Amino acid sequence: ERKGCTAERVGENSLCMDGAVFENVISKYGLPNMSFPHCTRELKINPIHDYAESVWGPDYLTAIGIRADESERISSRASQEGIVYPLVHWWPHTKADVLRFFEQFPWDLKIPEELGNCVDCFKKTDAKLNRAYHAAPEFFQWREVMEGRYSHIKPEGDKTLGPRKTYRKHRSAADMIELFEYLGPPPRQLFDPEKAGGCTESCE
Repeated sequence: ERKGCTAERVGENSLCMDGAVFENVISKYGLPNMSFPHCTRELKINPIHDYAESVWGPDYLTAIGIRADESERISSRASQEGIVYPLVHWWPHTKADVLRFFEQFPWDLKIPEELGNCVDCFKKTDAKLNRAYHAAPEFFQWREVMEGRYSHIKPEGDKTLGPRKTYRKHRSAADMIELFEYLGPPPRQLFDPEKAGGCTESCE
């Protein structure tokens, strides 16, 4: 086990930045896709709840950063699951509001709009994935490696015939790379913060 990757508490100098944690999830549950999106569960939801319970016990609320302009993403089970949406219900803010707020600070993550948090997420449209591929092909190449290693691993209930694949229409990372190489880079789009979806097709 590599130093920093299994520590209970990590700092900016001990984070795993090479995908090792994600690979551990894939090796156990198989490749995530539209039918089995366990990446969100294992890499976000479960760690958040484990941490919250270790600090506050079972009595806490989970605040989700969905904004007023993406309220269609609100869970129908929010009240049963103790979920609240401050940027929708308490202090309504749109993406443009959020960007204006952060303009006052001297730092910027400098993440291009087409990349978002999960660069090659299977929930994105082909058009968004094509833009992401031509901006950062290494993420798709990493996914192709994962498919080569773990496409045979299927969780209970997966009735898919043949190797497991990541993308919609039962396509592999290699399929997507071939498609995007054929299509070539798309024309650069003007960024409209009121219309840009950001990660709305990615994580819950």
